[in-house]
Amino acid sequence: MFLLNFSKPFVFLFAVTIFSAVNASLSGSGPYEVHNSVSSLGNYQTLKWITPFSPESETDHHPLCKTLSQMGNFQELDLSSTRLTAAKLKDLAPFIQNAGLKILNLGHNDLTHESIEPIAQMLQGMTGLEAIYLGGNFIDPAALTSLTPILSAMPNLKGLYLEECPLGADDCAALTSLLHQLPNLKILDIEGSIGLENADGVKAVLQEIQHMAGLEELYLGATPLEAEVGLLTDVFTKFPHLTALGLRDIKLKEGQIIQLIYALSNFPKLTHLNLSGSHLGRDGANALAPILKNLPQLETLNMGFTGIGPDGLISIAGALRTNDALRTINLGSNGIVAKGQPVREDALEALRPLFSQKPNLSVIDLSANHLGPKGMRHLVPALQQTTALKKINLGANDMGPDGIKALLPLLKNQRKLERLLLSKNKINQSSLLALARVLEKMHNIQELDIDHNNIGISAVDILQKVFRSNPRLKREDIQWMMNS
Repeated sequence: MFLLNFSKPFVFLFAVTIFSAVNASLSGSGPYEVHNSVSSLGNYQTLKWITPFSPESETDHHPLCKTLSQMGNFQELDLSSTRLTAAKLKDLAPFIQNAGLKILNLGHNDLTHESIEPIAQMLQGMTGLEAIYLGGNFIDPAALTSLTPILSAMPNLKGLYLEECPLGADDCAALTSLLHQLPNLKILDIEGSIGLENADGVKAVLQEIQHMAGLEELYLGATPLEAEVGLLTDVFTKFPHLTALGLRDIKLKEGQIIQLIYALSNFPKLTHLNLSGSHLGRDGANALAPILKNLPQLETLNMGFTGIGPDGLISIAGALRTNDALRTINLGSNGIVAKGQPVREDALEALRPLFSQKPNLSVIDLSANHLGPKGMRHLVPALQQTTALKKINLGANDMGPDGIKALLPLLKNQRKLERLLLSKNKINQSSLLALARVLEKMHNIQELDIDHNNIGISAVDILQKVFRSNPRLKREDIQWMMNS
């Protein structure tokens, strides 16, 4: 396993597998893996349990208990998406308590109020905890109330992740009370947790957040902010040290989105910005451009599905021309070339300054922009000097055989590339054959997406040599539709 992302779609946590004498399955062949993880909270040894538990089994968590007892002290335990139950948590609690953890991830287990009691009892003895992930669970007011005195008693707690927890009106009041007891948090994630019916709760939560002067990362995506844009811009003035901001899927009127964008000038140290799904349009992109120009430390920019169009691309590209810190950029589904419309040569030309001289660039998403062969001929030269790419998503770009031909010289230089996504690109068998010849020499490729390309079952035969030359790439990692 090489990329972990506990909290955000746009923050990639790089991890390197290490080996231990505890168990041969540490190599990745068993139910868990051990890594050295680098996150915003530090560099920690991480145990991630891979195999989900069965709700019907009363014993399938026993191997985890044994593993934890043998591991001794380590810093991070990831049990996300493992189908944990209250009964299993009770059995695991003593082992987790004794591990000396700094980070505990229980996210996306659909845990209910029945699981809060064992979680609360377990956390009471974990005073060294620095971050806890509870997102993707059914956290109700009683649960938040139970956790408040325990979490507030943790002197080192820096990160609280409650994303995708469906909070009602009463939950917002309980959340506000919890945040009141945690004024020293550095990371707060409540993305997608406050529903549209809870606009009143949003105001109370924002008023509490503005007193958390030490915040460095704030994630408010998919939150109903339309009635509180003024308050939010005031809140933003309180956090000059903010380094990461998540505002995905924010639904605002045109004037409000411009107001919000101008408020981003309060964050000169910003390294990660997620605006995906928040309709900026051309005017929003134009307003954002001068702000981006003054963010020299920006590493991750997610602007997928923001409707910036070709004119917006030109503005954003000009703003990022001199940014050499950029590592990840998502401009997917932005109508850079509108399907069925004439190609804007000036927009395609903007791809060159956007991507040239970016030595740290590792992730690019330009999917669903209908760039076509012309777009590829502009894009590839800009990326020729970039050798750190790990993921390229060029799906749904109508590349055709000529576009694939233009892409091949770039791939030949990308020795670190792990994920190549080329779905819906009108790739035919001859194009795939040419692509396969290049892929045979790219031994880091772990995922190849050639879905919906009308190449059918023959893809397996063409890619046989790729399979043999690259042991990391498995047949299940290759996606395609047999629709020839």
